[in-house]
Amino acid sequence: MRKFFVCIAAALTVLLSACEMNVNVGVTTMRSDDKWTMTYALFNSSKEENFYAESGDVFVIKTENSEGKIYLTIKMKNSDPVYEGNIESDEFTVNITESGRYTVRVEGEKAKGKFEIEKRSKNAEN
Repeated sequence: MRKFFVCIAAALTVLLSACEMNVNVGVTTMRSDDKWTMTYALFNSSKEENFYAESGDVFVIKTENSEGKIYLTIKMKNSDPVYEGNIESDEFTVNITESGRYTVRVEGEKAKGKFEIEKRSKNAEN
C-alpha cells in the first residue's frame, strides 16, 4: 500500500511540475506558403514560422482563444516589429510596408483555442 501512495505522489509531482514547463497538448499545425493554422487544447510554449511578404501585402490574423493568453510578434530580422502584442479572440490585419522575410512568432501561456495567420498578396483578388 505504501508503494502505491509513493507512486501516486511521484506521478502527481511530475504532472504538477509539467504545468509550469513548455508543455503542449492536442496541438495540430497546418502550414502552406501563405497560411499557418494551429489548434491547441493546451499551448504553453512558442512557435514561429517565416513568410516572404512584399510591400502592400497584409497579414490577416484570426484567433479564437477560450483560455490563457496568446502573444504575437511579426517582424523582419534586425528590425522593429510591425506587430507585437497580446491577441484576444478577434480578426485583424497587419499591413506590410517593406518587402522581405518576416518571422511570425506565437507564444502561448496556458492557452486553449486556435489561430490562423494568412499572408495575402496585394495583387490577390479577394
